[in-house]
Amino acid sequence: MDIMNDQTKRGNCIIMKRILTMILAATLLLSNIGFTTVHAETTKMNSSQTSIIEFTANVSAEDTTDASDTSDKKTTDTDSKKFKWPKFKDSLTSEAAILIDASSGLILYEKNAHEKLYPASITKIMTTLVALDNCSLNEIVTFSHNAVFGIEPGSTHIARQEGEQLTMEQCLYAVMLASANEVASAVGEHVGGTIDNFADMMNAKAKELGCENTHFVNAHGLHNDDHYTCAYDMALISQEAMKNETFRKITGTKTYVIPVTNKCDTEFPIATHQQLMLGYKLTKKYDACIGGKTGYTNTARNTLVSFASKDGVELICVVMKSTATDQYKDTIKLFDFGFDNYEAFSVDESDATLSMDNSILFTRFNSIFDTSTPLIYTDNSSNYILPVGASQKDVIQSMNLYDTPKVQSNNEIIGDITYTFDSKTIGKLNIYYSASDKPTLESVALLDSGTSTDESVTSTLSSAVSAKAKKDIKPFIIIGVIAVFIILFLIYYFTIVYPRKKRRKAYYQKKFARHFDDFNL
Repeated sequence: MDIMNDQTKRGNCIIMKRILTMILAATLLLSNIGFTTVHAETTKMNSSQTSIIEFTANVSAEDTTDASDTSDKKTTDTDSKKFKWPKFKDSLTSEAAILIDASSGLILYEKNAHEKLYPASITKIMTTLVALDNCSLNEIVTFSHNAVFGIEPGSTHIARQEGEQLTMEQCLYAVMLASANEVASAVGEHVGGTIDNFADMMNAKAKELGCENTHFVNAHGLHNDDHYTCAYDMALISQEAMKNETFRKITGTKTYVIPVTNKCDTEFPIATHQQLMLGYKLTKKYDACIGGKTGYTNTARNTLVSFASKDGVELICVVMKSTATDQYKDTIKLFDFGFDNYEAFSVDESDATLSMDNSILFTRFNSIFDTSTPLIYTDNSSNYILPVGASQKDVIQSMNLYDTPKVQSNNEIIGDITYTFDSKTIGKLNIYYSASDKPTLESVALLDSGTSTDESVTSTLSSAVSAKAKKDIKPFIIIGVIAVFIILFLIYYFTIVYPRKKRRKAYYQKKFARHFDDFNL
């Protein structure tokens, strides 16, 4: 009996040690949650890439060779055989043109893309973008005398009257589809208070997007010597606009009906001027076209922005200072070039999977409590494009952290995941920090390479995830520690203490019964 008791005691001690170890581990784990970093590894990079951290990728067994040998081999291969990007071999009539990938902004073709030219009505893409950023669609826009009568005589309009009222949604359809100049002015006055104030808002947005050869003075694009842009800047503006789902819906609409208003007792049907969507007098229908905006003044000549999507590849084409027919011919040539020479790959299907997806403790940026609003997350899905024949194995996946987070839809964009091929960006995913009042527990461990550059990157990410989140998460840490302790205590009680009491009770019952039998004898 004594030997059995000793063995039981030793077993109980071992179990208690394990439980205490689990409690300690859980406490340490929860006390460190709130410092959110990213599991990453640093690799050899060019001096121009010192602010980039390259993610750990899952590779096949045949690729898991010595890192230095692989690096040397890649360098040799790169030196011996430079990748040849597709070349546009046709000619264009338009004075300036550019073709870009809508997702990454990768330039597939450009001609005089930075030359300052007059935009005409493609200005209205920026007008619509600024309005969407600052208004709700159900706001009522009232047409002023200046909005109705302040436009150039004979310019495009839809016959609105002074004092007439439309919703912002109805106005934006009229602006983008019918290119109504008086409606654009009314939108500008509604959003900015005055056209001058609205033009300042347009210029501020252009600067934010990186436009360097753009200056707006009105909302409609009618000629003014001080109202100009370039093909490259219009591509940047259009790329940003296409990120807005409402804009995509509006520009992709072929026909729309303005309903009865306080000044007009009949409906007013309108149709898009983008003839690639309809197929009309100037061009045949282009099936891949999903939207765009036309423009024309005597000085600007024909300008055209077009959006097209095919087999996962989405392209933006801008042509400026063209002719009525050549604007469409040039656009079709460029779209055909893009779709024939580039193909899309889903980020989810890439071999270069983020190491965060395979975290031991957590799933990809999900909370330990499995909430639906993690603190840090990326876009759900995205594509990147590669030239036809290029290998996905040569795509480099890296993370960039911003010194100053950008705010978008109440979320902070603290960085991005960039995909590069042959030193060119081919895809990009935003890294969001959710400004939620209800913090979640996130995990990520940063590998310190020991260099000053990586220390600064670590500091940047720590500052990007605000101190407020770290402070707010402390109550959850305390609750978590208490919960873990209670759970482990209950496990200990029902697996050790309770069975022991049960055995002891049975022993004494048996002993008492034997004593009672002896007494009866």
